[in-house]
Amino acid sequence: MLKSFLLIIHLFMIVREYRESNLSMNKKILSMLILAGIMTAVTACDESPKVDDAIQQTKESAEQIKQAGAKKAKQVVDDAKEAATDIKNKAAEEADKLSTKADQLKETTKQKTSELQQNISDKAAEATNQAKEKATQVKEGFNSEVQTLSDKAAAKEDLTNKANTLSESAEEKAATMQQNSQPQKQ
Repeated sequence: MLKSFLLIIHLFMIVREYRESNLSMNKKILSMLILAGIMTAVTACDESPKVDDAIQQTKESAEQIKQAGAKKAKQVVDDAKEAATDIKNKAAEEADKLSTKADQLKETTKQKTSELQQNISDKAAEATNQAKEKATQVKEGFNSEVQTLSDKAAAKEDLTNKANTLSESAEEKAATMQQNSQPQKQ
């Protein structure tokens, strides 16, 4: 009877270990533990020589359950590590893709900015040249008008001078004629 009691305590300790390790036991393992406990209780009531065999079978069964639980725990940990590695690799790939896209966007932005600056410079130069040409045309037109007016003023002055000269010459001739005509009257 004492052996049965110790075996039940041993089974409960195994169950406690699994719970403390935060591993979820599946129904099969739990069923085997319950079955082992029932077998122990039944055999404990029977004082036959089979009790030792049942206890041994229960211990073996408990050990198998413990090993299966450890194997399952190792598999879960390995799966978690593998999943973490996959996630890490995928994150690294995505980071590389984003970095590449960022570099492409940066290069495209530089290129477009350079093109825009060149376009602005070309248009500014063209506008400056057009303004210079227009200023030159206006200046030439103004100079031409000034020259025309200057020529007209010079021509007017020449005409005025000629008119004054002719007027003086006419006055002199008139005076000379008047003088010439007075001596004849005498």
